[in-house]
Amino acid sequence: MRNNQLETFNYAEAVTPDDANDIRPTNGIYIGGTGSLAVHMADDNRSLPVVVTFLAVQTGDTLNFGVKRILATGTSATGIVALYNRSK
Repeated sequence: MRNNQLETFNYAEAVTPDDANDIRPTNGIYIGGTGSLAVHMADDNRSLPVVVTFLAVQTGDTLNFGVKRILATGTSATGIVALYNRSK
């Protein structure tokens, strides 16, 4: 899952995992500290979205997929940053 091509993103925001609130759908996620990552995928529009848990994501990983929520429950990774491709 490691992709160090951060130049494909041009905007970033730190994320605090939260079980109740969505974030703006991402284009990618950067992981600052190893752990698990529990998310709702960006295109999951069900009334009860499925929780997808990625185990053993590593420090420095850039995950190139979109999420709309990073859950506190089930997430032990730290230093999480949402990455975006913002129009110029």
